[in-house]
Amino acid sequence: MNKVILTLSIAAAIVTFSHHGDEYKEVLDSELSLLENRHFIDLSESSPNDTIRYSFKFQNVGDKVLNILSVETSCTCTAPSFTKQIDPEHFGYINLVTTAGQLRDVKEVYAVIKSNSKARFAKVSLVSQVK
Repeated sequence: MNKVILTLSIAAAIVTFSHHGDEYKEVLDSELSLLENRHFIDLSESSPNDTIRYSFKFQNVGDKVLNILSVETSCTCTAPSFTKQIDPEHFGYINLVTTAGQLRDVKEVYAVIKSNSKARFAKVSLVSQVK
């Protein structure tokens, strides 16, 4: 009797693991490819209250729909907006908005992108550049 229960438990575990393995593979079929992950902003002629906006373009180079789950910025001074769902071979954007004064003070603001891509996380940065 104990052997039957043990055998059934092992079989159930294998089926459960196999099922979760399929879900994980589906996640891995999405892939976020950033065209640029760091952009330098010339602040030499800007005043502290000037708004800085930049859009980072990316492509889903995978076979499944890419879902952007969240975009978390390095500080509350930076507001993100983004394309949430991208079909295979299509493009999306991560938009960052901050002020020239804030970017000048901290030198770099960034956002961490969480998605269902092969690499679960990606990072984009705006870097101050004063000439």
